[in-house]
Amino acid sequence: MKNNMKKNSSKIYNILAIVASVVLIIGLKTFATPCDGMIETAKGMEVPMKCHWTDVALLYLGIATAVVAIANIIKNSKSTLELLGMGVLSIAITMDNVGIGVCKMEGMACHTMKTFAIVIGVVYIVLGILQLLIKNEVEL
Repeated sequence: MKNNMKKNSSKIYNILAIVASVVLIIGLKTFATPCDGMIETAKGMEVPMKCHWTDVALLYLGIATAVVAIANIIKNSKSTLELLGMGVLSIAITMDNVGIGVCKMEGMACHTMKTFAIVIGVVYIVLGILQLLIKNEVEL
């Protein structure tokens, strides 16, 4: 009975990771969007600002996290390292000195995206730590 409860808690954490991923994806497409401005290159062409690429990376990270969590539900295993890694990546992608970053101007829309991605990253990390604490189950 107790072992069954531990296996169910791992499934619950994976399901919560899927929910967090869906929230990330929906948030990136609704209220936590990047800036829509363009940068003019020296040749006169326009390219998206770097926050656009941060948005793209976070979108793919959300999809990948959901896929990993679904796979681990099917395999009946934990997502400890995956969730910890995805959480760190979610935060790092938004940082200028580590990842892609966002615009420098504080009032820009992409700063909402950055804060949102950091919150989801912390959720992933907490879920990974909680799975790490589950004993006597299929290991990493």
